[in-house]
Amino acid sequence: MRFSSTVLLGKQCFLIIVTPCVIRTKPLQDHEESSLSGAYSGSGGEENCTGISVTHLLQLFIDNEWVDAESGKTFETFSPHDGKVIAKVAEGDKADIEKAVAAARRAFHRKSEWRGLTASARGRLLHRFADLIERDAQYLATLESTNNGAVSTMTPILMSGAANYARYTAGLADKIHGDTIPSDFEGFTYTLRQPVGVCGLILPWNAPVLMFVHKVVIFQPFSLYC
Repeated sequence: MRFSSTVLLGKQCFLIIVTPCVIRTKPLQDHEESSLSGAYSGSGGEENCTGISVTHLLQLFIDNEWVDAESGKTFETFSPHDGKVIAKVAEGDKADIEKAVAAARRAFHRKSEWRGLTASARGRLLHRFADLIERDAQYLATLESTNNGAVSTMTPILMSGAANYARYTAGLADKIHGDTIPSDFEGFTYTLRQPVGVCGLILPWNAPVLMFVHKVVIFQPFSLYC
């Protein structure tokens, strides 16, 4: 099985995202803050047909670090516009997934940094995430079109939807609670919503950025780990 560079696991984001063709690039302006909070890396890049500068080798992001695949293998991802190689991507396999799962389980621990955040703090982080998506929306839209061939008139709409969805789930962060339920017997009946463990999520090919955001933000308010 091959998966690309969107395995996100670490101190504040505990997602294993498996997708056939997602690329990581460097910002349009080197002095600007990255929309992925420092995830852009690499000293060199080359412009493709859309003018986006792409790093030559894209790594896996596991436990808050960019790393090569354990096997050292890479594979090429191609532009559907002209068939040219966009970049080489680290080829993850079982060993890399096991590392990501181990990191997610550490984050799931009751005394981890993420579990210690209040619900309101998680909501603020998601609002910040939405701010970054909106700031770099045009860049992300162009990247999406370059990577999977989505028409350029559609991808800005997808990025707007991604930011809106992040804000919606940010508002849910401090509104997750259980219920008390009337019963016909002497006793106290209630529900309690709690995270249950680590999950793996698979992205479709057709809108990877939007689907990535959907999967990231829906788990964060609930303090879940995927």
